[in-house]
Amino acid sequence: IPLLIGLYHDIEQCDIVFLQYIFSISTPISLILAKWHGKPVLLSPRGSLSKWILKHGKRKKEWINFLIRPFAKSIHWHATAVQEQEDILSLFPQAKTHIVPNCIPIDSYGKANMLTKSAFIERFLPDKHVPMPSHIIVSMGRLQKKKGFDILIQSFAIVKKTFPLAILVIAGRDERQLDKLQALATALGVDSSVYFCGQIDGQDKIDFFSNADVFALPSHNENFGNVYAEALACGLPIVASTATPWQEIENNHCGKWVANQPKHTAAAIEEILTNGKDHYTPNCKTFVQKFSGENVGKGFDQIAKAIILEKKNKK
Repeated sequence: IPLLIGLYHDIEQCDIVFLQYIFSISTPISLILAKWHGKPVLLSPRGSLSKWILKHGKRKKEWINFLIRPFAKSIHWHATAVQEQEDILSLFPQAKTHIVPNCIPIDSYGKANMLTKSAFIERFLPDKHVPMPSHIIVSMGRLQKKKGFDILIQSFAIVKKTFPLAILVIAGRDERQLDKLQALATALGVDSSVYFCGQIDGQDKIDFFSNADVFALPSHNENFGNVYAEALACGLPIVASTATPWQEIENNHCGKWVANQPKHTAAAIEEILTNGKDHYTPNCKTFVQKFSGENVGKGFDQIAKAIILEKKNKK
């Protein structure tokens, strides 16, 4: 009851109802109240309409068909990238879509503490016996199947043949995958070079990225993937999978966009390590400016004006 009353009054007083999740009971309730009050809706699915998510989620399609589709004609959709726009249009071909990427606090990512490799190990792997590495490959994300860390570890086993002293450090909260990933590393004979350092945030995250040689995450799906942008903001070249919306890194020479298969991911990592991080850093910092608060704010301002104008023209 309190939720319903709060939503009722908030929607009654607003100009645009901005919803940011599909699979929450508050979303269909808000859609009903928005229709009741005659308020336009901007809905951001945040990756929840991707084919991978729908394939692996129970009853998600039923939720969409019964609780979202009846309101589809009155919804404006926010997508963070072209790939997410395509996901929306595959379900709602007549959808009114707007693309604005996520915002990254770019200035804060330039304030890094530069560390030697030994200092990096002491900072992030204090309880591990780590031989001095030639290169540090990093990744970050919740330890779950969607992120493709199993592919990354298989890729790293290939990379080790060319860069035998490289190490892989994965940061992120475990979601019942850590034991499986450690077992995979052991089976591939790289467990002495693959490390998990848990979740890190704030300045630790900035220093983690800024002192590595390459970031790689062969995810099965991302509507945006803030972690890629955060790495780029630290001047770190990235390897992203073609299941993510980061194809622009190729033309902007700040990383590789490849199929999330071990041989392709490994080749991309090896290319970046061979060229050296400094070859990419200036391009990374230039490209990531598109995700600044100013640029993203302008994008949402344009969406709001378009929605309000449409409402006026309908009167």
